[in-house]
Amino acid sequence: EPPARAAADDAQRSAATAVAAADDPQRQGRLVRCALAIAMIFLSGGAVYGWPSMRQILRRDGALREGCGGALEDDAPCDAQEERFGMIFTAGAWANQGGRLLVGVALDRFGPARTAAACSLAFALGCVVFGATTHLAGLVVGFALIGVGGAGVQLAVQSVSALFEENRNLVMALLSGAFQAASGLFLVFDLAHDAAPAACSRRTLLL
Repeated sequence: EPPARAAADDAQRSAATAVAAADDPQRQGRLVRCALAIAMIFLSGGAVYGWPSMRQILRRDGALREGCGGALEDDAPCDAQEERFGMIFTAGAWANQGGRLLVGVALDRFGPARTAAACSLAFALGCVVFGATTHLAGLVVGFALIGVGGAGVQLAVQSVSALFEENRNLVMALLSGAFQAASGLFLVFDLAHDAAPAACSRRTLLL
């Protein structure tokens, strides 16, 4: 009986080792997907909430100063300019929150992979438009695309938490933290633009 029990124990250990070896590539795949989801949200999810830093860049560029008077410095306060800045942020913030309804419909119909790809393209297009234009309409449209694209990416990839049944709350916390940290992206742009306006122009940073 003892030899038979030892053989059974060896068989159980061998089976456990085999299961662990088979599960290891799957675990690595889940970790890669989680890391990619965090990176995507960090680079896009809450970017619109870094607006104060982007507004500083626009001020330095002298953007949207029509009606401010030529005697004012480019970074001096101007009511007309601030109203236009408010329109840009309102469009981006509304798109980031209100656009979630459309993103939810897209998720139900097309699934997370296609929705994430489409929202990533919308975010990229928004960056191109916002970085290339100097007109109010273009800045509004560009920032709205950045807003809805970022929200869509966040919603589309957060389902990755379902891959970690035992650590789902931890993964969700990491994704939420990445969304909050995304607002610091424009702060980095602001610091770079302030240090080297010519080399780190708004167009260069966003394109």
